[in-house]
Amino acid sequence: MTESHPIPQCAAILVAAGSSRRMGFDKLAAQLAGIPVLRRSLEALLAAKSVRSVVLVCPEERWALLDGMDFIKPVVRVDGGVDRHDSVANGLAAIHTDAELVAVHDGARPLVSPEDIDRCVVAAFEHRAVTLAKRVTETMKRSDADDFLIESVDRENLWCMETPQVFSAELLRAAYQNVAARGLSVTDEVSALQRIGQRVKFIPKNHDALRSGAGGGDPQDPPMSKAIYQWRRLSNGPRLAVATLAESECAALSLHIPAGSRDESGLPTGLAHFVEHMVFKGTGRRSARELSFEIENAGGQINACTTEDQTVYEGRGEAGLLPVLADVLSDMVWHASFPKSEIQLEREVIGEEITMYRESPADHIGDLISQALWEGHPLGNPISGSIESISRIDRNHLLRFRDLHHFRDDLVIAAAGPFSIDEVAAVLLPHLPATFGNAPQAPAFDRDQSAPREV
Repeated sequence: MTESHPIPQCAAILVAAGSSRRMGFDKLAAQLAGIPVLRRSLEALLAAKSVRSVVLVCPEERWALLDGMDFIKPVVRVDGGVDRHDSVANGLAAIHTDAELVAVHDGARPLVSPEDIDRCVVAAFEHRAVTLAKRVTETMKRSDADDFLIESVDRENLWCMETPQVFSAELLRAAYQNVAARGLSVTDEVSALQRIGQRVKFIPKNHDALRSGAGGGDPQDPPMSKAIYQWRRLSNGPRLAVATLAESECAALSLHIPAGSRDESGLPTGLAHFVEHMVFKGTGRRSARELSFEIENAGGQINACTTEDQTVYEGRGEAGLLPVLADVLSDMVWHASFPKSEIQLEREVIGEEITMYRESPADHIGDLISQALWEGHPLGNPISGSIESISRIDRNHLLRFRDLHHFRDDLVIAAAGPFSIDEVAAVLLPHLPATFGNAPQAPAFDRDQSAPREV
């Protein structure tokens, strides 16, 4: 709107009364680039030109997350209710009666931009009931009660709900009076408006609150809000890198050990890969079955891979599974028992892999090229080794390689999800070894001794 048509004004309700612990911690208190999520959400509302005041619905202890914050507009706190709609009703009761428009925003959505808030308020001035939303772009499927696919779902005209949801104050009060009178339970304001037959317009989300550019105004800028990246060296040696994804409901955790087939100088080839297989075969605390089932039964997954220069162990699942991922992965990586009864069985499994690779022209050619490029160096050997080389690997080989490389201080632990680097460190540290050693020197490659070869 121009100066002759100023942006309409609204009162805002910021809802932050729930436990917000579905992910295993208070996500409203989680740090997003060093600032609590709740404060980020409030800052976005206060920065919007259309918002003239905010009612924060939260318990008193959450109010403490805003200590030291300068409010540039009026902000008051009220207690929440039993359910979300009770909390919004409490906030609505605290709104001044002359407010014509009311915006309701979730405290756990810190990445809304002031520009999108203003667009919603302008649209609500015309349509009386609007909500910020995103068009569905993923492939959609419908299942039966047993989670088997039934059919594809046309995603045209499907939307993912977001906030703020902005309404005529008169309409919102009428909707909540209807909810109270009929004893209904609604999960958002749009649902309450639907119950009284009100049409609600979707306002497409255009902006992200944090962007790669300093101004952050162009909706075509590549968004940086999807992740805040931080890293630090832990007190006992390893480096920790965390991608904070404030609105994610998933967690990923991986341990990157900078040792692979290049570190097998004077050792049977395929040893690093053999170790990777064997850590899944049990520890002093868990059997092989328990290692996988503890995560998979909770809907997560664990996996591993070996390359020439690193071995990676990783797990994924819902965000609340992070402590389990940390416990299980650390148990595997640093406390694997390498049972003798499993070594021969795994030798046969790896032997089948080697045969499969040799029967794949693309894989076999890749091994031949590596041998030609790195003649006389472990980098030229197949990562899985050969049938002959793995036949020479025994339990002592496995233990010595694990003890030499899994406890080196140059390993990297990486995590991604809706948590700060401090929260990840607090989860990890109880599971890490007390000390890590210096990294052994990888064998150097003498280029002067190499010569062109025909493969």
